[in-house]
Amino acid sequence: MLIGQMQKGFLGAAYHGRKKTAPEIDPSNATYDEMQQLLKEFLEEGKVEEGAFDFMKEPEDPNERLNYLEEALASRESQRNSGEMKGYQQTMQAYYAMRSLMYDPVIVETEDGPIEAQYRKGELTSGILGLGSCGNGIYYARYAKDSTAENPVVEIGVEYEEEKKTYSIAVHSVDPKDASAMEMFALLSHWQKQDGNDLPLYSMGVSEGIFDAKTIREFLYEKQNWVQRLEEFATSEIGMILTAKLEDAA
Repeated sequence: MLIGQMQKGFLGAAYHGRKKTAPEIDPSNATYDEMQQLLKEFLEEGKVEEGAFDFMKEPEDPNERLNYLEEALASRESQRNSGEMKGYQQTMQAYYAMRSLMYDPVIVETEDGPIEAQYRKGELTSGILGLGSCGNGIYYARYAKDSTAENPVVEIGVEYEEEKKTYSIAVHSVDPKDASAMEMFALLSHWQKQDGNDLPLYSMGVSEGIFDAKTIREFLYEKQNWVQRLEEFATSEIGMILTAKLEDAA
């Protein structure tokens, strides 16, 4: 679904605009050289930044025509799943710029005057890696905007007592021998995503009593040696899974 997004807020209703006829370069059926030409034009016009077209791979046959819109979406999904959010944002910037070539702009009259709407592609997922609750609060995990595959950063959002706060956790810096429950939640949410399975590692740990913070403050700030704690749960399924994963990561 294409959702119109104005420079100052959302239109709220879906639209498709009027499709252009025969654009000079069609990103859905273009050669690599044509796309390099398009990149140069986009850069000169300020539509994209350097690196926005890094998702493109040069084919062996220079005359081969590819659907670079689909290439961008496939790359976007791969980048998001690996925690490469910087690349993800650049790829989507390229995707929106390419889509703009295929449709005439839609002008929307507002109280501030006419505004050109832009295309945005809705996603079936919100990017949330995990959810949980503790005491009088709830929390979630998702990749931060500055996260990369080499240095994944998980953002923990917490809501409690009518307050909302976010914390950034560099997962490679988490020491399971001296970590808070929040840091372990970030680490396990990342591992779960990279494993590509549906096992909610942290939630299973909560159900088993491994992660037993009673309040949001305990969840956020109280640190302990989780490797040592897991020795108490050596015979449980999740205890064995987490012990093995921590040993592999050591």
